[in-house]
Amino acid sequence: MTTLITTPTTSSTTSTTHWQLLPHKLPIKRIYNPITHEFIQTIRLPHEITEPTNNSETVNIKIKICGINYLSDFTHTNNNSVIPGKRVIGKLAQLPNVKFLVYPYTNCQIENLNHDHNHHYCPLTIGENIHGGLQDTLQVSKRLLIPIPGNVSLHDVCFVFDILLPFFKYSQYIKPEKTIIILNDVEKEMNEVLIVLRHLNIQSNKIVLVDGNSIDDKYLGKFDVVYCFNNKLLNLAKKYCVSTGLESTKSNFLVFSTTPIHGMSDRTNRVMRLTYDDKPLCLTVLRILSVLNKKKEVSSPSSSSSQSPTSGDSDSLVHSTSSTNTSSSVKYHHYSWIHFDHDIDLKNYHNLNLFEEDDEIYQSKIIRQMNDYLNQKKLTRVCYFNRTSKKTLNACII
Repeated sequence: MTTLITTPTTSSTTSTTHWQLLPHKLPIKRIYNPITHEFIQTIRLPHEITEPTNNSETVNIKIKICGINYLSDFTHTNNNSVIPGKRVIGKLAQLPNVKFLVYPYTNCQIENLNHDHNHHYCPLTIGENIHGGLQDTLQVSKRLLIPIPGNVSLHDVCFVFDILLPFFKYSQYIKPEKTIIILNDVEKEMNEVLIVLRHLNIQSNKIVLVDGNSIDDKYLGKFDVVYCFNNKLLNLAKKYCVSTGLESTKSNFLVFSTTPIHGMSDRTNRVMRLTYDDKPLCLTVLRILSVLNKKKEVSSPSSSSSQSPTSGDSDSLVHSTSSTNTSSSVKYHHYSWIHFDHDIDLKNYHNLNLFEEDDEIYQSKIIRQMNDYLNQKKLTRVCYFNRTSKKTLNACII
């Protein structure tokens, strides 16, 4: 069941444009060009600025964090006029003490786009087909907002869509001792698998995890079920799955992948796609993380050492931090189970009160860094934090 967010009503005020509110700032946008596979930066024109509306179905969310996975977020299907960023966390002015995840998988009906598909709604993804989170604010449907549990790491929330949620969606097909999972980097991504296995009470040593550095011919044709989250190893995923050469056995042997795999007449390929209908599963995954954190807090309330979700599992990169929830004064110990690489402050404007050269150096550095991450073609997860602008000087010494 999907719960809609109801926000308190406020008295109507005269709408003020972004340019009038911020006379010392020149809005900019960074967009991805799928042809050249690079980011470019341009001025954001007045007609592109989203203004608050009185539409009861949408809200303007102030973006706090935008998560980017440089390995998987940018493909030839991205719209080159859309602001990227599908992992969006923000706040509403009406509910300042609650942080929301914007569920990124929507459709033309929710977005109020007049597409005629004979009552079949076309899927859309924030940051790919419609504007995403690399900006200050985003107008979204209330139906896409998910309140984030106070004890769950915001970094974890950003990256649940990479492996944790799709693996959880298709986890009913796991066959212990007959399943192999192909990752991009086992050391970095292992926890996302282990969390699901723990929740399902499946022993982790009954499942094989590999990446590009641990492939082995001994796995060829040995597994009934293959999950492949590494698009570079799709052909290997086919080879690891049992092949009988008989079309009659096709339903018994499954290969799950993030993109289609062709040429398997005796095996079934299923693409691990997420849609708006999977939003309840996302709520469940956040609750799983919340319960996992509560259990760890009870078992080791003063411990901040790295630990995997299940005892006896291999080493994994797990970080923990503490923070205070301002709405209830409850102190949560945040455990981050999902790997991320960098936190980076971001501003989406040229500051006209700074020396032009200083601001240009900052903006050039950001674009160059983004393109470097793209060109590395490896797993790089970055959380971009919207940086509040510094107050300008209003006095001088004479």
